[in-house]
Amino acid sequence: MRVWRSMCEVVGVILAGGRGTRLYPVTADGTPKSLVPLFGDETLLSMTLTRLQATTDRQLLVTHRSTAAQFRTHASDLGQLVEPARRDTGPAVAHAVSALYERDPNSAVVITPADHVADEAFTDAIAAAVTAATERDAIVLIGVIPARASTGYGYITPAHSAGDRIAPVSGFHEKPDRPTAQTLIDQGALWNTGVLVAPVDTLLGAIHDSSLAGFSAAVRSDPSAAYDAAPSISFDYAVLESYPDLWVLPTTATWDDVGSWDAFTRAPAADLLDTPGAPDHSIEDGITVISDGPTVSTIGVDKLIIIAWGDEVLVIDPDASQTVRDLADH
Repeated sequence: MRVWRSMCEVVGVILAGGRGTRLYPVTADGTPKSLVPLFGDETLLSMTLTRLQATTDRQLLVTHRSTAAQFRTHASDLGQLVEPARRDTGPAVAHAVSALYERDPNSAVVITPADHVADEAFTDAIAAAVTAATERDAIVLIGVIPARASTGYGYITPAHSAGDRIAPVSGFHEKPDRPTAQTLIDQGALWNTGVLVAPVDTLLGAIHDSSLAGFSAAVRSDPSAAYDAAPSISFDYAVLESYPDLWVLPTTATWDDVGSWDAFTRAPAADLLDTPGAPDHSIEDGITVISDGPTVSTIGVDKLIIIAWGDEVLVIDPDASQTVRDLADH
């Protein structure tokens, strides 16, 4: 049973075009991180689909041509929009919105990354955001009330103290240092989940008023040429940060972006490792170990993440998890 229904079609768009290099070495063979078998029969993609199937009428995956076949194998019924080149989330979202508008300009869209874990309260927040966006004819973001001063997330500042009510957005802050993050939280800022909801025509209008206008106009007729000419730019930076009528819906949901290994040191990602069929793991005394085979033992050390996967072993300080992509790139 859906938690929300509307006269217009609501489409859930899943962004899964990244390489997942911060989850090296489990993605070293080219497996998208949203398909990595870290949670038994569940994957980040399947969990994302579950949320969207409860809140949208159909779902569409946006991914790169190098990973499209893998996603078809794991989710053969899921529609795909294939990017000929990786250009960050700006062109990916603009491509999807242009395609959806051409099919049904009266539809609404929920756009979400593929690599999040969250509880049922987050699904409820998506449903509430759909209602707010369609009633207001506005772009609505979902912001999580922070549980800690994270340096790995972006932040959204509401224009006034929002509590649990929808509020206008006054600013964005991308991955601040820890003191700045704490200051933002003290001022009422929210974690930016990257999930946005809007009527398709409203969102396309915002794109046409941005630096992605030319790309949006060209991509339906010649995707390859449009991507070749497109900048590599995030949708937040290209469109949302300068859009004048932007809203944020706060939620107290339990949520995390599984973009790097430090996510596995805390709930909910750490709890999901207990799913039957998940790889061997332990989280104890500041040491997190995940292994698909080898036994890993530690003595006299603390505050480490150890990943033993295939014939590779990664040992990192949790505070350095955002830099794993540098290792993967080399």
